[in-house]
Amino acid sequence: MSSYPEGSRDFTQLLGPGVGYGLVVGAGAFFAIFMIILTRIQARFTNLDPNSANEFATASKSVKPGLICCGIVSAWTWSATLLQSSAATHQDGLSAAWWYGVGGTIQIAFFACCAAKVKQNANGAVTFLEIAKARYGWPCHILFTVYFLICAHVVTGSLVLGASATINALTGANVIACNFLLPIGIAVYVVAGGLRATFIVDYLHTVILFVVLYFFLFKIYGSSAAVGSPGKLWELLQSASALAPVDGNAGGSYTTMKSNGGILFAGCTIASGFSGVFCDQGYWQRAIASRPDTTTKGYMLGGLSWFAIPWAFGTVMGLSCRALMTNPNFPTFPYALSASQVSAGLVAPAAAATVAGTGGAVAILIIVFMAATSAASAELIAVSSIITRDVIGLYRPLSGHKMVVASHITIVVFAVWAGCWSTILNKASVDLGWLFYVQGVLLTPAVIPIGLTVMSRRQSKHAAFFGTLFGTACGMIGWMVGCRKIYGEITITNLALPYSAICGSAPGLIMSGLMTGLICLIKPDNYDWKSTRAIALSDSDTPSEGTIEVEQAGDNIDFDDKKEEPTGEAVLASDLVASDKLASPEPAPLDVATLQRVFVRATIFSSILALIITIIIPIPMFASGYIFSRRFFEVWVGFSIVWALFAGGFCVMLPVWESRHEMAILARATLRVATGRTAKEEVPAFHESGSDFLRLTPDFEIVSDLNRALPDDLREAVDRALLLMRRDGHQPLLPGRAEAERARIAVAPTLAALRFNVTDSPSSISSEANKLYDQMDETYTLDIGAMEATLAANTSLGILRGLQTFVQLVYTLEESEGPATLYLRNAPHHIRDRPAFPHRGFMLDTARNFYPVPALYKMLDTMSSVKMNVFHWHVVDAQSWPLVSSTFPDLARYGAYSDAETYSIHDVGQVVKYAGARGISVMLELDMPGHTASIAHAYPEYIACHDARPWSAYAAEPPAGQITLGHHDALLFSERLLHEAALLTASPLLSTGGDEINERCYLEDEDTAAVMRSRNATLDDLLGEFVIGTHDTVRQHGKIPVVWEEMALKHELNLGKDTIVTVWISSANVRAVAEQGHRIIHAASDYLYLDFPSSRGKRRVVPAR
Repeated sequence: MSSYPEGSRDFTQLLGPGVGYGLVVGAGAFFAIFMIILTRIQARFTNLDPNSANEFATASKSVKPGLICCGIVSAWTWSATLLQSSAATHQDGLSAAWWYGVGGTIQIAFFACCAAKVKQNANGAVTFLEIAKARYGWPCHILFTVYFLICAHVVTGSLVLGASATINALTGANVIACNFLLPIGIAVYVVAGGLRATFIVDYLHTVILFVVLYFFLFKIYGSSAAVGSPGKLWELLQSASALAPVDGNAGGSYTTMKSNGGILFAGCTIASGFSGVFCDQGYWQRAIASRPDTTTKGYMLGGLSWFAIPWAFGTVMGLSCRALMTNPNFPTFPYALSASQVSAGLVAPAAAATVAGTGGAVAILIIVFMAATSAASAELIAVSSIITRDVIGLYRPLSGHKMVVASHITIVVFAVWAGCWSTILNKASVDLGWLFYVQGVLLTPAVIPIGLTVMSRRQSKHAAFFGTLFGTACGMIGWMVGCRKIYGEITITNLALPYSAICGSAPGLIMSGLMTGLICLIKPDNYDWKSTRAIALSDSDTPSEGTIEVEQAGDNIDFDDKKEEPTGEAVLASDLVASDKLASPEPAPLDVATLQRVFVRATIFSSILALIITIIIPIPMFASGYIFSRRFFEVWVGFSIVWALFAGGFCVMLPVWESRHEMAILARATLRVATGRTAKEEVPAFHESGSDFLRLTPDFEIVSDLNRALPDDLREAVDRALLLMRRDGHQPLLPGRAEAERARIAVAPTLAALRFNVTDSPSSISSEANKLYDQMDETYTLDIGAMEATLAANTSLGILRGLQTFVQLVYTLEESEGPATLYLRNAPHHIRDRPAFPHRGFMLDTARNFYPVPALYKMLDTMSSVKMNVFHWHVVDAQSWPLVSSTFPDLARYGAYSDAETYSIHDVGQVVKYAGARGISVMLELDMPGHTASIAHAYPEYIACHDARPWSAYAAEPPAGQITLGHHDALLFSERLLHEAALLTASPLLSTGGDEINERCYLEDEDTAAVMRSRNATLDDLLGEFVIGTHDTVRQHGKIPVVWEEMALKHELNLGKDTIVTVWISSANVRAVAEQGHRIIHAASDYLYLDFPSSRGKRRVVPAR
């Protein structure tokens, strides 16, 4: 029985209403402006466009583990985490803070297993509901959609009501006004920045969270006059237990793990937590947004870090509130907090106000506001994804641009509804505590079926559907019966009491699992994951079905056998406006086996962590009934502080460290623009030479001054340079060639070595060659004197360019006996060199005229010798489809000239590797929607006007045929092709072509014409949808789409300012393209264009399907 004075009074308001409104409106405006600025920087200097559906909803699936860890800590730290953990600890003692941490941490740990499985079996999905629909069909999809939307309402109510109640208690700001201002302010910056905005706000929230947590830990345990040390707090708690002993706790103590109320709270917390995680699209969104190779690592770090929040915060604030109720500075002194005040979450604010006065109130206000802001922003994105993809998209699939627009509208509408919903709950006397306990009752029946959807191939659609419904029925019955039996009557208040909640959530979880398991035993499924992995084939960043190698073909074809083929097409790409863009790092493709190992590691980690924190540590202390001594309590508190310090290091420092290079690049690029310098300031190129000769010694060598191992391709480049000097027999263009200079060569000084040094830590030539232009550093300095020769560069790529120059300076004098003499003319040489143009490309058409791989190697060697850096591989066209596809193998089987005239995945990989080692990036081109007649031999349903006659009326050259427009299946087919093509190269560029589209072909195609009539759409409307869809796929891989000039000049399309346009018809068109704001590859045919004679096309024989 409490010995506090009977009665209650309102919470003392230490701050005025203006502070509350100022925080809600001012901070909301700050974040909105901040995100708008950051979004503009992102769009200007990176390939991450928030107007892309993929970037808006999934952050391009490129988030690193540190930010995932930070996002998890932020996402799991609701205002309820801070307020409810403190309130439960205030009521049941320190065991409640521990159990709150357990409840959330094991959710994170086991959700890491689900996240690994999502990456393995459905990496392209944006929502869990897409996975459910692909696997089970629409009944389960609708059922789970209902549960996810219920969860969204419970979570949103908890976030907004908890924050509004705290703001009202501390400042007097109107609760209803806060209910609307909070979500609407959040919606503004979410619309501006998409999911990546929530991760950035997550980081700010987490930094502030740990700053405030450390403030209270060191204030209460260190400098507070009211407490001052863990030992003093222990003493105050002994007095508190004498005044108000805890029923069910050993000795009525607040400092014991033997707490019946704590165990009950643990059950409710675990049930509520699992339901709130597995049924919340916000958490699935974070798993989807992470990079496949770092998903589980981020969740493991997140789980370990988050545990410190409720444990440390709940312990210090909940116990301090209980210990200081007799302090005159306590906000309700001389009365204890009322039950309604505790349920509203005012325990932590009371403790903060008592120990730190106005400063403590401000700190709590900020931390609760940030908790609500961060979690609510993710919830808005989650709801928008569900509505646009799983409600609207179920009936009418949206293109990328329309999906972003629909997401924006949904976010704004739901933000307004969140204010209405929170106000309805407030008027119904539903508060934070009520929602916390009822959440588990409503949602636990879906937890096991949802988890098994991504983790077990044996769960059938019947098990998922009926298991969920049966668990729901059992949970509802248990909830009502338990409430009536235990509390005597069913009321809104009684339904949210702990025993009522556990009577509903436990049967819901257990009976759902039993029914699901029973159906799986009676009639198990044997699902192969193909339909869920098919989502990945259209949208994802990494392959989900393993690394597939098709049998090699064409490596040993005799080049001379191709004499009757067309000459081939070449374009000199001579000019590109320098790019300031920062490419998204594209992770190496991960196969199924690798992802399965990730899943196994996650399972082991989750099981061990759950065993330790759920059983090994707390249960022996509960069973023994041990009441903490002063010394043991001090050690307990000390461990919570140390854990919090390590958690802060992971969450605050790791994201900064991981993104340090990208942050530096963005900062430099922004500074350049801000100061009016839109290009890098480079040292001018120059070449000074003399008139002397130098002989290379017979054992001349090229040696590194680095004291560490060289990248393999740089070492090979050195060997190749030595070989070329001795093999090529380079002679001066003089009468008599080198023989005319023999006398001077014979007496020339000798040079024994070229020494080189790389300023930066050398990475491979290939990795440097595949960077975007303003990140690519090809500069070098070459000094060749009578005593020594040195080559210096910042990168391995610069060293390669310098070696190429050195090789070009070496001449050969043949000797009658022995090896030739190698020498240099016009020495000494002082060269400081840089590219005149960042893009120096050569295009080869291997569709009209097939070239075997050895021939491509010869071409790449020639390109490298003259420092060209982009191989534009026009690999497929109307005449043939030589590129083997693992997704659509029939394309090459029926579309190539022959089985021998194809490029396997292995072939392409070898060409890419060969080119990269020579400083050349391979830009693939899949020209579409025109120039695609060869597809019709395998998939005629996707091609309009195939082989229409006369061909000149329907195509630029025979045969006619273009990908159909306005049809979802044809668009999906095209996106899958580009998805696979993007994975074949490391280049930041991928060309989708787009030239010579024949309008008559579409206008006379019945299917296309019917779509245009039914939708009242123009041809450019349909073409625009096609371009948006295909270009979104390109951008998902961190690549920049490249098109031919017709896409910018002939059609009215929204290409996106990042799109690079290749001008090929005439140099006169450069200005028109530049005026549209696009970067340009100047490859006009009035410079160099080796065309093929269209009137003499190759005869082909196509095998029957």
